[in-house]
Amino acid sequence: MNVETPPTAPSEGAAWRLASSGPAWGSRLLTVLYRFLPLAVGQYLIWGMIWGWFQHFNRPRTSVVLAMRRMGQPRPYWAAYRVFLNYGFMLVERFYTYSGRITLQIDQSPAALASARVMEEASREPGPLVVLSGHCGAVEHTASVLEGLGRNVRAVAVRDHGAESLLAGVGDPSVRLGAGRTILADGSLKAGLTMLKALKKGDILAFKADRPLPGAADADVLEVSLFGSPAILPLGPAKLICAARARAVVISVFRTGRASYIALADHLDTSSRDPQVIVRQYAAIQERHLRAHPDQWFNFYPFWPEDEAVVHAMPETVPPAMRGAEPVFVSTLAATLGLGVIAYLAAIPGADALLTGWGAVGLGALFAAIASAVSMWAGASVDSRLRYNHVALAATGVSGLLAAGVLALLAPGALTASLLGLAAAAGSFGALMAFLHLRSRLIGAWMLVLLAVISWTL
Repeated sequence: MNVETPPTAPSEGAAWRLASSGPAWGSRLLTVLYRFLPLAVGQYLIWGMIWGWFQHFNRPRTSVVLAMRRMGQPRPYWAAYRVFLNYGFMLVERFYTYSGRITLQIDQSPAALASARVMEEASREPGPLVVLSGHCGAVEHTASVLEGLGRNVRAVAVRDHGAESLLAGVGDPSVRLGAGRTILADGSLKAGLTMLKALKKGDILAFKADRPLPGAADADVLEVSLFGSPAILPLGPAKLICAARARAVVISVFRTGRASYIALADHLDTSSRDPQVIVRQYAAIQERHLRAHPDQWFNFYPFWPEDEAVVHAMPETVPPAMRGAEPVFVSTLAATLGLGVIAYLAAIPGADALLTGWGAVGLGALFAAIASAVSMWAGASVDSRLRYNHVALAATGVSGLLAAGVLALLAPGALTASLLGLAAAAGSFGALMAFLHLRSRLIGAWMLVLLAVISWTL
């Protein structure tokens, strides 16, 4: 029950998650840290990385912003960021759960208890049972509940190769849901027969039924109204329900707090034995679930066909010039903030006249913005493999030195040799920070935050 890119966007859905998973050593570092850091600290580590994903990859961000707008969110941009953030939080909580470090808390509200009764009734009744969900929340957490009632759960999934590195350390729900072996849905007759055999044996089949298979024919999809606009949903799960004369339940699991979740479940009327009727009923139930938790619908592509033209008209990532200015910004800001910090630590004479506090943070941000703008004007850029050109590299080294030197000149009193040496040290520190940031934006972003806090407290 993994995330899969639809046929309308064959490359971008996988590419942004593959790129955003970062270098292998960064993932390994997080894995080590997560093995001893408490969850509350572990989740804060990814904030900077999530913001980087959100800002850098235009098409996933715009797709989610448009979705939030259609779902009636008053501030769709920030609602979209919460979608990205919740996605990251649930990946972290999945890792902590699968490694045995935490036990998830299941909501016991009246709505949750009513949903639990729905799941219990559906599981205890004899005959084939299908669970339908969507790419929202963390439906894999229902497996233990359903299997605790005496039924084995088998996921029907489309493997997403683009997310393999991202999910490798946290557990891929397409292979972790249920005790039974995952059935890979590829549209073949063999896959269909395997599903029917599993249902006949008494297994519960679990589908994410809100996306068609890549390359699905018109006869295998249905246009339905979702949040007031036409969307395309697959007919395959509904056809299987009809062929097996199975019952069905729609289940969604949403995060309500740190390691806390609520499961919503509704019976799906399958008595019509009409796949189109079943899909429309599924869409209505799924819409009702999502209205309660719109910031946990993880469709990072233009879900509504009407949005495709707007999304695909955008560059896949931020313009190369802006990306080329990223190390320049980091180097300049780190150098200006580092000037006061290094002076304080080294007790350099005359350094007490340097600007500190919020004034230093504000001036550093101003210098960083100016240096970034100049570097873009001069031609800083990256290529398709995100390698920086000579302008970007040169500007990264020079901008920190110049910014630190200007601050030293602006300081009251004589420009001593010690202050000049301090400016050179701060410029070198800025270049080092830029290098660390490009190696791991997670580490670089938090080091900048720490540097700003230290500078502000001086």
